[in-house]
Amino acid sequence: MLFSAVVILASFLWPTSAMERCPSGTPAFIECVKNPFVPGTYVCPGASEMSCPDLNGKHYCCPEKKPPAIVSRPSLPDFLLPRSTCFDAAANCFDHIRQCNSPGHVQIMKKTCAKTCAFCSGMMRDEPECVDTTDKCGEWQKKGFCEMEDVDVDEKKLYCAKTCGLC
Repeated sequence: MLFSAVVILASFLWPTSAMERCPSGTPAFIECVKNPFVPGTYVCPGASEMSCPDLNGKHYCCPEKKPPAIVSRPSLPDFLLPRSTCFDAAANCFDHIRQCNSPGHVQIMKKTCAKTCAFCSGMMRDEPECVDTTDKCGEWQKKGFCEMEDVDVDEKKLYCAKTCGLC
């Protein structure tokens, strides 16, 4: 379902005549965005299972499977300290603390930066901030992105919460 929504979105928003080709030869979909959690990497908006290869200097969403991301943290022997259930899985959470309150990032931030974002039990939090996380929202809105039924509302919130009026 999500894959088909991305395909429909891509074909609706971007003309196929100017599309790049993925390494497999299939047409590339939309341009990837920078991954805020892993500097120097890119993610495909709304389709995390897609890869983002460099095609002529830009990164595009391609249906090739990408290697699974492995997030690890150092472990301590159980007899030294009790394990905390509240921790940050990424080392750079503080650099992205503003995204803790972004409606479209709340779910990923809960998994990745629970401690920094104060998502742990008993911690006080502010309400999510209503923001867009890409500068393309105005353009996408003009092309009908906010009203598209094939794009999940959570995906719309992730990228264009303010523009689409979802917060």
